[in-house]
Amino acid sequence: MYPSPSNMRFKIGVILLALAAAGLILYKFANRQLNQQAALRLESRLAALELKTGIKTVPVGFSVGFGAMRIRSLQIILPTRDRLSKKLSAPMADHDPDIAELLQQIEPALRSLIRELRTNSDEPKSKAIMPRIARWFLPTRIVFDIAKTEIIADRTGSNAGKKELILSATEFHVRLDRRTPRINFHAKELQLTGFVPESNVSGHLRLWPKTGAVELTASQTPDAKYHGWGLRIRTGIDTRKIEVSINGAHMPPSLASILGSFVVPSTDTTFESNLELSQLGTEMVSFKASIKFRDLYVHNQIIALKEIGPMHLDANFNGAFDPASSELIIDHGRIELPAPVEFEPAERNMAQRSNFDFEVAGAIEPAVIVNLRANGPVALPKTVQRFLARYFPPSSKRSPPETWSVRAFVARTPCQALVDILPAKLAPALDDFMLAGDFMGIMTVTWPKRRPADFQLQMSHDEFTCEVANEPDFYAAKNLNGPVTVQRRSRGMPNRTIDLGPQNPAFAPYRSIGRSFVTTVVAAEDTGFWGHSGVASITFLDALRDNLAAGHLARGGSTITMQLVKNLLLNHERTASRKLQEFFLAWHLGRTLTRERILELYANVAEFGPNIFGVGEAADLYFGKKPSDLTIKESVFLVNLLPAPVSRAEAFCRHQQPTENFSLLMNNLITRMRTLKIINEEERNQAAAEHLTFRMDDDAIGKLCHPAKEAT
Repeated sequence: MYPSPSNMRFKIGVILLALAAAGLILYKFANRQLNQQAALRLESRLAALELKTGIKTVPVGFSVGFGAMRIRSLQIILPTRDRLSKKLSAPMADHDPDIAELLQQIEPALRSLIRELRTNSDEPKSKAIMPRIARWFLPTRIVFDIAKTEIIADRTGSNAGKKELILSATEFHVRLDRRTPRINFHAKELQLTGFVPESNVSGHLRLWPKTGAVELTASQTPDAKYHGWGLRIRTGIDTRKIEVSINGAHMPPSLASILGSFVVPSTDTTFESNLELSQLGTEMVSFKASIKFRDLYVHNQIIALKEIGPMHLDANFNGAFDPASSELIIDHGRIELPAPVEFEPAERNMAQRSNFDFEVAGAIEPAVIVNLRANGPVALPKTVQRFLARYFPPSSKRSPPETWSVRAFVARTPCQALVDILPAKLAPALDDFMLAGDFMGIMTVTWPKRRPADFQLQMSHDEFTCEVANEPDFYAAKNLNGPVTVQRRSRGMPNRTIDLGPQNPAFAPYRSIGRSFVTTVVAAEDTGFWGHSGVASITFLDALRDNLAAGHLARGGSTITMQLVKNLLLNHERTASRKLQEFFLAWHLGRTLTRERILELYANVAEFGPNIFGVGEAADLYFGKKPSDLTIKESVFLVNLLPAPVSRAEAFCRHQQPTENFSLLMNNLITRMRTLKIINEEERNQAAAEHLTFRMDDDAIGKLCHPAKEAT
């Protein structure tokens, strides 16, 4: 009797299922045996690596799976006083044979690592037959899944010594393929010590043992807006030459952190940068650097209270650096400042050319080009100093230079380019100005850092033919020569509207101000007022020297015209934005208004105490006089209030007379006026001996000493 077809199929199915179960059991047994062999092989490899190079690896929670090895945490400890470290940091002629030998061993090691981890030729054939069968089904690559990775520098080479964390990564995946000498990696979060962490970083380490080349690339996966960045580092057996390039369709947080709080790039910023370092002999490190920024936005209280941008910058520098003395030499530098151009998102051309290379949008014609040469001392970050000391060590230590020397040449440029290159919101007062003419010149700067009083700035072969071709109506002479209204605010007081014209009974026309006040304010605030065109280079340089000596902004170097611009047209914010606008508008007003009109407006808008504006009001409240009747000493008193009108007036109210320090300031100004021959000896003696008589009635005291109550 023959079995039915259904019974036959059932029996065959059972047999096949039994064979599959047996095969699975055998495979698991073989795979477990392979895993044990792999663990032993990996441990042997790590021990050999430590023996040869001194690099110690400490894996924790090691397990092997199908085509993957999982490690809960891995520490890689790099020694700094072992044989390999000394080889890497020692000066080399052409190349180091030991490093070349090490590189040549890496390629076959990578090619055979998977095979060696999955078999053991030392085992007897009878015991290795099952692993041999299982090996037919194994993958050709292995992925290391490491939950946490740390690379640590051991500064002393002992377990109790100082250790410094260099790099940390979470969810770090490394893939090894026996077909290519390349290590691919990906990290959910990667952080270099001292830098802001980066997320979703991928890359590879590639070796060319025959040529000695080593390439490390890393990139951040772009998002839907093409935001991403890429990094490439290349070196070789001769580690005296290193090439670094980094670019991206947005500014990486770690790179932005290098710029500090002074510059805070936007996520719209695109950039390309390249750096080549190579050692010259045994002393100097030569460099070639280039950088290109597009759509760089800046939000910093020192520059402006609001975010400014977009800005564009192209720069190239060639030179050398002396690690022994921290001297920087720029043989040639070129800075191009293109005019800002708004790009639509579709026009940004942020397409990713590869996993580490991005395009920067906008081939823009440069508006201003500056070529320069410079040398002087620099203070590098500690991380950079350690890098140079390790890979480019000098043979001796030398004293740093004491003087910065810079020679810059500005090519012939249309004056309008000065306005065009300004980013939005940096100088809004200049937006509607149109300039004609050109400018060019050579600027030489000498700055002895220990002798700031010897700071020198000289211009040669200069040409400046800039003229205002078109101006906003508000800044036109027709408007500024007529009645003007301005909003002023004293400290702790509400805004006050001041009419600078005949409709204001306290307004003092120039002819009624009086010679005493005019000569006094010019002697104190701007001795070159009648000769310059609104901006005085000598005054500016003197203030710059004082600021360098003090180490902070001690003096503003403002002329009377610049102070008028600040009080009448701008505000009192202490930013580079306001100062830039102040310079330009002072230059414009100096060419638009007469000196008498400038001094008239200045005298009537200046603050002489809390909520006291204009010399007419001040002369009445302090002395009960008109400006034309002021004596020299009375004028000296009022002018000495100008630098700190509120605090000095409050001190006067507390004592009902000038304080001892204020009296000293008055005497110094009287002496200065005599030295400048503004007054003669008789006038000097008369002013020094004069006793000031102040108006002390209730109305004056109330407005001077209780302005808040009077304002309500």
